[in-house]
Amino acid sequence: MLAGYTEAARRQVDWLASEAPRDSDGTLYHVLGSDGVWADTVYMVAPFLAAAGRPDLAVVQVEGHRRRLCRDNLYAAIWSAGGSRRDDRW
Repeated sequence: MLAGYTEAARRQVDWLASEAPRDSDGTLYHVLGSDGVWADTVYMVAPFLAAAGRPDLAVVQVEGHRRRLCRDNLYAAIWSAGGSRRDDRW
């Protein structure tokens, strides 16, 4: 059973590294079919990538999300390539 989880995690890393939708600088979009960058990726995807042996990809996500979402040391929830952003800060 563990082998199945290991294979699923490997496939997830491969998809995130090469196929997942992203902005031009590599920052991942959070929802398929959208151009939204969500703060959720910082605490869900970046740690997964680092733990999976891809800290390089994790850093790209943290930096890209920080550029788009962080103002005055607080993160907005969502940014869109179309120019919209939820301005509530966390």
